[in-house]
Amino acid sequence: MKVSHRIVGNLAILKIEAESLNFENINTLKQYVQTLLDDQNPETVILNMEHIIFMDSSGMGAIVTHYKNFLKIRKNFYLCSLNPLVYQVFEFSGLNKLIKIFPDENSMLKELQ
Repeated sequence: MKVSHRIVGNLAILKIEAESLNFENINTLKQYVQTLLDDQNPETVILNMEHIIFMDSSGMGAIVTHYKNFLKIRKNFYLCSLNPLVYQVFEFSGLNKLIKIFPDENSMLKELQ
């Protein structure tokens, strides 16, 4: 899995270049997010998941953990560009009511800037 980011104001937009978010690659994302927080300390982190077509319970757990950790440090953690099947998982679990999910980067930027 490859993770990259770009900074827009006080937003960090992370892009995951992988088809799945699972137990095999979740540590890469965890380490990337922690390094980003340590080095650049953005107010808001948005995870662009446009390439993710599968997510197992480890992936879901990592997203929930990131969300909770961001709440503790009074920062924002959002998702955008979810594949319809991945979005369904968030809907069925009710996490779409907990974590803000934007349809795409453009709508996210319009709302947050």
